[in-house]
Amino acid sequence: MEKVKIYGEREERGKGESARNGGDVGEQLPPGLQRELLPRHVAVIMDGNSRWARMKGQPTWAGHEAGYRSLQEMVKLSCRWGIQVLTVYAFSFENWLRPKVEVDFLMMLIEGCLKENIKYFLR
Repeated sequence: MEKVKIYGEREERGKGESARNGGDVGEQLPPGLQRELLPRHVAVIMDGNSRWARMKGQPTWAGHEAGYRSLQEMVKLSCRWGIQVLTVYAFSFENWLRPKVEVDFLMMLIEGCLKENIKYFLR
């Protein structure tokens, strides 16, 4: 067994692990990434979608949709690269203070992401 240090903890990864638990999934990684050094758990804080849209002169909803597309890509890459757990902080307490129509839109995006990616979550 090979030992890999991730975020101050030691984890063991054996040769011949399946794609389900972080082994070789057959996809070429981008240059500089090493499969055996990838973490098994990644946490993401989704923030700044509205600011991103404003900076680009677009409406707020366009920023939320861009964040949604980024989240979809993170889910798919996590699955293909063998990352077992993806924790996403996508809706803060302060988000409840936004206009109702925006909150409803965000809830629709989150629900859509869950439904569209269930096959990846189950893997």
